[in-house]
Amino acid sequence: VTAWQPYVGESTAEVTVSGGAAKADFTLTAK
Repeated sequence: VTAWQPYVGESTAEVTVSGGAAKADFTLTAK
């Protein structure tokens, strides 16, 4: 995720424990 989302990567890194997968999917769609 952080590879293609460097700016949101740090935020996703901490959220990954809770539900980064959902966050990543949502962000990917937004992009």
